[in-house]
Amino acid sequence: MAAAFFNKLSKKHQGLDAGNKVKERGQEGTIIHSYVIDSMKELGYDLSKNIRKQLTPEMAEWADKIIMMDEEENVPDFLKGSQKIIHWNVEDAAGTSLDFHRKLRVEIRILVEKLIKELK
Repeated sequence: MAAAFFNKLSKKHQGLDAGNKVKERGQEGTIIHSYVIDSMKELGYDLSKNIRKQLTPEMAEWADKIIMMDEEENVPDFLKGSQKIIHWNVEDAAGTSLDFHRKLRVEIRILVEKLIKELK
Protein backbone atom coordinates (compact mmCIF):
# COMPACT_ATOMS: atom_id res chain seq x y z
CA MET A 1 0.00 0.00 0.00
CA ALA A 2 2.65 2.49 1.05
CA ALA A 3 4.77 2.11 -2.07
CA ALA A 4 1.71 2.40 -4.33
CA PHE A 5 0.57 5.59 -2.62
CA PHE A 6 4.10 6.98 -2.54
CA ASN A 7 4.76 6.33 -6.21
CA LYS A 8 1.49 7.93 -7.27
CA LEU A 9 1.72 10.97 -4.98
CA SER A 10 5.44 11.77 -5.09
CA LYS A 11 6.72 13.78 -8.03
CA LYS A 12 10.42 13.52 -7.14
CA HIS A 13 10.97 10.11 -5.56
CA GLN A 14 10.34 6.44 -6.21
CA GLY A 15 9.44 3.82 -3.65
CA LEU A 16 10.03 0.08 -3.56
CA ASP A 17 8.00 -2.43 -1.60
CA ALA A 18 9.83 -5.15 0.29
CA GLY A 19 9.40 -7.08 3.50
CA ASN A 20 11.71 -7.97 6.32
CA LYS A 21 10.96 -11.68 6.81
CA VAL A 22 9.51 -12.63 3.45
CA LYS A 23 12.08 -15.35 2.74
CA GLU A 24 11.84 -16.79 6.26
CA ARG A 25 8.10 -17.20 5.85
CA GLY A 26 8.47 -18.76 2.40
CA GLN A 27 6.50 -15.92 0.82
CA GLU A 28 9.06 -14.41 -1.54
CA GLY A 29 7.69 -14.34 -5.07
CA THR A 30 4.08 -14.88 -3.99
CA ILE A 31 1.22 -12.50 -4.69
CA ILE A 32 0.41 -10.03 -1.91
CA HIS A 33 -2.66 -10.67 0.24
CA SER A 34 -6.02 -10.48 -1.53
CA TYR A 35 -7.36 -7.97 1.02
CA VAL A 36 -4.53 -5.58 0.13
CA ILE A 37 -5.31 -6.03 -3.55
CA ASP A 38 -9.06 -5.58 -3.01
CA SER A 39 -8.81 -2.56 -0.71
CA MET A 40 -6.44 -0.74 -3.06
CA LYS A 41 -8.50 -1.65 -6.13
CA GLU A 42 -11.37 0.28 -4.54
CA LEU A 43 -9.22 3.41 -5.00
CA GLY A 44 -8.10 2.56 -8.53
CA TYR A 45 -4.74 0.94 -7.71
CA ASP A 46 -4.04 -2.38 -9.41
CA LEU A 47 -1.71 -4.38 -7.19
CA SER A 48 -2.81 -7.76 -8.56
CA LYS A 49 0.58 -8.43 -10.13
CA ASN A 50 2.63 -7.27 -7.14
CA ILE A 51 4.72 -9.97 -5.56
CA ARG A 52 6.40 -10.15 -2.18
CA LYS A 53 10.08 -9.27 -2.16
CA GLN A 54 12.67 -9.67 0.56
CA LEU A 55 14.43 -6.49 1.66
CA THR A 56 18.10 -6.83 0.73
CA PRO A 57 21.25 -4.90 1.62
CA GLU A 58 21.35 -3.71 -2.00
CA MET A 59 17.84 -2.24 -1.73
CA ALA A 60 18.81 -0.57 1.53
CA GLU A 61 21.92 0.93 -0.07
CA TRP A 62 19.82 2.34 -2.94
CA ALA A 63 17.19 3.88 -0.65
CA ASP A 64 17.29 7.36 0.83
CA LYS A 65 14.78 6.33 3.50
CA ILE A 66 13.53 2.94 4.67
CA ILE A 67 10.08 2.76 6.17
CA MET A 68 9.73 -0.07 8.68
CA MET A 69 6.28 -1.23 9.75
CA ASP A 70 7.71 -3.91 11.98
CA GLU A 71 8.86 -3.95 15.57
CA GLU A 72 12.18 -2.17 16.09
CA GLU A 73 13.75 -5.35 17.44
CA ASN A 74 13.08 -6.99 14.04
CA VAL A 75 15.33 -4.60 12.10
CA PRO A 76 17.72 -6.73 10.04
CA ASP A 77 21.35 -6.69 11.12
CA PHE A 78 22.45 -4.87 7.96
CA LEU A 79 20.22 -1.93 8.96
CA LYS A 80 21.03 -1.70 12.66
CA GLY A 81 22.06 1.85 13.50
CA SER A 82 21.05 3.16 10.07
CA GLN A 83 19.88 6.75 9.95
CA LYS A 84 17.72 5.86 6.95
CA ILE A 85 15.08 4.02 8.98
CA ILE A 86 11.73 5.57 9.82
CA HIS A 87 9.44 3.44 11.97
CA TRP A 88 5.70 3.60 11.36
CA ASN A 89 3.68 2.11 14.17
CA VAL A 90 0.88 0.42 12.22
CA GLU A 91 -1.02 -2.59 13.43
CA ASP A 92 -0.19 -5.93 11.82
CA ALA A 93 -2.92 -6.88 9.35
CA ALA A 94 -2.25 -10.62 9.45
CA GLY A 95 -5.45 -12.55 10.00
CA THR A 96 -7.71 -9.49 9.78
CA SER A 97 -10.67 -8.55 7.59
CA LEU A 98 -11.11 -6.48 4.45
CA ASP A 99 -12.61 -3.73 6.62
CA PHE A 100 -9.45 -3.69 8.72
CA HIS A 101 -7.39 -3.32 5.54
CA ARG A 102 -9.55 -0.37 4.49
CA LYS A 103 -8.84 1.37 7.80
CA LEU A 104 -5.15 0.54 7.52
CA ARG A 105 -5.15 1.93 3.98
CA VAL A 106 -6.35 5.31 5.29
CA GLU A 107 -3.69 5.33 8.02
CA ILE A 108 -0.91 4.42 5.60
CA ARG A 109 -1.96 7.04 3.06
CA ILE A 110 -1.82 9.73 5.77
CA LEU A 111 1.68 8.59 6.75
CA VAL A 112 2.81 8.59 3.10
CA GLU A 113 1.46 12.12 2.55
CA LYS A 114 3.32 13.30 5.65
CA LEU A 115 6.54 11.64 4.44
CA ILE A 116 6.28 13.29 1.03
CA LYS A 117 5.90 16.71 2.67
CA GLU A 118 8.96 16.04 4.84
CA LEU A 119 11.02 15.05 1.77
CA LYS A 120 10.36 18.33 -0.05
